[in-house]
Amino acid sequence: MLNLVEKQIKLEQEILNTSRENYCVRLEKAIQGNSFGSTNIAGKIISDVLDDFSYNIKNYVMNKPATLCSIVIKRINNPDAVAFLSSKIILNSLWADMSVQSVYKAIGQALEFEYKMRKYKEENTNYYNAIQKDLNKRGVKTN
Repeated sequence: MLNLVEKQIKLEQEILNTSRENYCVRLEKAIQGNSFGSTNIAGKIISDVLDDFSYNIKNYVMNKPATLCSIVIKRINNPDAVAFLSSKIILNSLWADMSVQSVYKAIGQALEFEYKMRKYKEENTNYYNAIQKDLNKRGVKTN
């Protein structure tokens, strides 16, 4: 009986080590592919800072003169979405060799794309929903 327990413990340790190694490999691939912002760790980091970040974005838009950035944020009309997208890009940039200007540009492009998608969904709701339904059927992961 003791031998079976020892085998079970050894098997569980092997599974744990394999899981840890696989997780590290997936994490390293995400970092190398500039997609760290889509990992579970990044999700936890983002969830910890999202409320404060959203609050600061709301204050920025309300208290600053009209700039291109504040206009886009107002048009998206969802500080949480702006905070989420910006956070993902900032986290990705931590491991990438990106200048501050490149990070700004990536955030701007993401916000512009978000605005266009929201506008498209608003103007072409039926077509947008049909595409979304088709993607869901095929198991494509969407945000």
